[in-house]
Amino acid sequence: MRRSCRALAGDWQRPTLVIDRMQGSTWRGFVALVQLGIAHIQHGTDHRLFLLMLLLPAPLLARGHRWTTASGVRASLQTISGIVTAFTVGHSLTLLVGALQGAALPTSPVEILVAVSILVTAVHAWRPMFAGREMLVAAGFGLVHGLAFARELLGFGFDGQSLTLALLGLNLGIEAMQLAIVALVMPWLMLASRSAHYAWIRNTGAAFGGIAASGLIAARAFGLPSVVPPAVERVAAAAPWLLGLLAFTALALNARSWFGRDDAVRSTATGGRDGCAQPSSIGGSTVRIVCASFGRMERTTPERILAVRTAEYLQQVGTQRYAGLPREEIERLYASVELHALTSDELTRESSSYLPVVTYTAVHYNYTWLTYERAERSLGVSGPVYSEGEPPLFLDESLELAARRELENARVVAAPVDWRLAGLIHDGQLGLVYIARLRSHWSPEQNRSAGRVTCCNSGELKTERHRFEPWSQLLIDNLPSL
Repeated sequence: MRRSCRALAGDWQRPTLVIDRMQGSTWRGFVALVQLGIAHIQHGTDHRLFLLMLLLPAPLLARGHRWTTASGVRASLQTISGIVTAFTVGHSLTLLVGALQGAALPTSPVEILVAVSILVTAVHAWRPMFAGREMLVAAGFGLVHGLAFARELLGFGFDGQSLTLALLGLNLGIEAMQLAIVALVMPWLMLASRSAHYAWIRNTGAAFGGIAASGLIAARAFGLPSVVPPAVERVAAAAPWLLGLLAFTALALNARSWFGRDDAVRSTATGGRDGCAQPSSIGGSTVRIVCASFGRMERTTPERILAVRTAEYLQQVGTQRYAGLPREEIERLYASVELHALTSDELTRESSSYLPVVTYTAVHYNYTWLTYERAERSLGVSGPVYSEGEPPLFLDESLELAARRELENARVVAAPVDWRLAGLIHDGQLGLVYIARLRSHWSPEQNRSAGRVTCCNSGELKTERHRFEPWSQLLIDNLPSL
């Protein structure tokens, strides 16, 4: 059916408006609303900015009032999944209520609250304000953003089934665009967060978000002229270029560690400068056992050693010299212990106040332990933990990587291993004990070129205990808990 209307007012004639309803359908209307939801996020700079402020610290762990190291892929994905889900629930509720009531709050208060949400999350991206409660905050501010979304449905006259489809279509469009932003941005943030320089990216993004939010609040709440909103729109228009810059930066920050690891593997495989053994075939798999020379790590930057305050440590675990605890329990104990990065001079001056952090790694195959001959016998490899940026959290991946580097640097064994944290040592310094279990059988008879590396079972270790270094004796005394 084609309908036309003609209106006359005196001698004036209004042009004819023709509305073609022959091609209309429920499906086309639903698709149009999905597209409307996509466009609302695509062109809604303030909504995208709010989401990005939540994404910036998502890959990180918080200690006290500062962000520390990367939390790992699994933890980061869980965090961002919770944030997106909570935000979706929040805005869906107010979107539903607003659509059912057929009215919305005045535009100005809603837009001001949206700008406030950006400011709060920008401050949180700079310094943790609600670490661990991001889902609650995302849900709360989602209620505010849902009021803004609800205005998109006003004036269309939706009711009954059409309202249900309208809500579903608009929500699907909003979520599709949000997930697209997360999928494009989050991998690069997670990759960049592995570097100590990620703080520059996070702080720059937080500063931009804070300035943008402040300008939006000034313009929307007080009607003050501001150059900020137009500048924010110009930056938003360059989003593809900024995403490319983020990707390039993330790759560049990690390139050094990747190439460094490759060099370390090549050095270990060929024996480096020490003329160590080539790979040997054992039990159908390749295991490389190389010389047990404990050379000093070469460093080109000033060394800053991680340390903890002695009083804080003793308050958590008392005076016990070894604590074999589950990983979760150790994490709980160290939730209130601060890490500090000190130079050698600072550590010497404050030797009575701080304990340096050291990693110990013992290697075994089915609890036949590899022991090493030094001035005294050693059950494993040890080394201090150096800071390459902001001090990390205890038991973060960075500390396990430090233990791995010490084992590689010792050039004792280069083979597939399974790692786990076994406990803590307090012996004038704080030691985190890691256990590396070889996945393939090894014995000195089959690898005579392995230097002064021998295998001992638990009984032999206890018999020869007096010949071992003090920290190795601590481990031997606690073999059942290892």
